[in-house]
Amino acid sequence: MESKQIKEEIAGYNEEALFLDGLDGDKDSFNEALIGFGERCSMNTLAVYSIDKILEILENKFEMSYEEAREWYDYNIAGAWMGDNTPICVYDLREV
Repeated sequence: MESKQIKEEIAGYNEEALFLDGLDGDKDSFNEALIGFGERCSMNTLAVYSIDKILEILENKFEMSYEEAREWYDYNIAGAWMGDNTPICVYDLREV
């Protein structure tokens, strides 16, 4: 399923779900890292992103070293609370 379809699916459950913005004004930078949605009892449905794919995008598309990508991710994504609709980021241990 493409990221546009995933975003539409998530919006069907939670119109206020937030998605990761990219760098340099490119709102679609992290679309390839969007892997689905997550649910918890009595909580909003949220967008779910792969941390490994985010780091890969930062390294390849934005030409960061792994250390730079990790620092950027830790500060700008993992360290960013945008309220109850903040996306979830996960490590996919099956891909390691």
